[in-house]
Amino acid sequence: MYPGSLGLAHDVDTIAAVMKRFARDDRFRFVFVGGGAQMNQLRDFCERQDVANAEFHGYKPPNELAQIMACSDIDWSRKILA
Repeated sequence: MYPGSLGLAHDVDTIAAVMKRFARDDRFRFVFVGGGAQMNQLRDFCERQDVANAEFHGYKPPNELAQIMACSDIDWSRKILA
């Protein structure tokens, strides 16, 4: 799950590699909610690589976003501090 703006500073190459690796594994679902400069790039990657377990949605109101985020197991937008 990634909510928000997927901007130029984000490392989409790493997440794209992970998505490609698990593209045929139905235990995984990649959900992107929002926009940003690299959202279309990642969507195009999924189409070219036939990553069928990815979803792309536009920005959502806070109450809808909270419901979506509550269903995710991993939230890519969170920073992990050591």
